[in-house]
Amino acid sequence: MNREEASREAKPMLEKWRDQKDQIEKEARKNGLWKDMGLDSNNKLFKDADFDAKEKLKNIQFLLL
Repeated sequence: MNREEASREAKPMLEKWRDQKDQIEKEARKNGLWKDMGLDSNNKLFKDADFDAKEKLKNIQFLLL
């Protein structure tokens, strides 16, 4: 796999990750769980989505080696 193929494969994953994070934030705000203070106040809400996306991206990165 070359860099161009990796980019093509990663782009939909990154878009899905962004959409998941947007949905998580929307639901957290709706349910009163969103904190407007501090940069890291809401990181725990994204923990699972971040982990899944990073694992998938690691697999693509591994294929580039």
